[in-house]
Amino acid sequence: MYFSIEFLLPRSLTRRCHFDAQVRLHGSSVAMRTLPKKRKEIAMPRTAFRLRIKAGKEQEYDAAHRHVWPALLGKLKEVGISQYSIFRRGQDLFLVMQVHDFDSAWRKLDSDPTNLKWQREMAEYFEPVPDLQRGERFAMMNEVFYME
Repeated sequence: MYFSIEFLLPRSLTRRCHFDAQVRLHGSSVAMRTLPKKRKEIAMPRTAFRLRIKAGKEQEYDAAHRHVWPALLGKLKEVGISQYSIFRRGQDLFLVMQVHDFDSAWRKLDSDPTNLKWQREMAEYFEPVPDLQRGERFAMMNEVFYME
């Protein structure tokens, strides 16, 4: 007997995702089978770019990001940014997020007082990205592979 996986997962997950699988219970084990797609899924575009921290500022930068202001997090969500991560290796930062319209989101953030205050505080940590092109605000990355 197969059951819809949606009935076995927390409601918060089923609102967020569309599941294309069913599960079958075999005593203590679970079997899954893939179902045909019921509707076309729309993937949220992912955006990635690089930044660079000044030498010696890495630990301070990390510490600041352990305490990002709740008001700023709320604003990021409000402008459509989700699944936002920052990875660091030495002085190099790799930022990745999901957002439908990156430029529109950043225009809105540029006029938000909370974001402007955060950016002023973070400005002391950054140095120019070496390969930033003339006219670029961020060193944007092109996605060449993705596996879901």
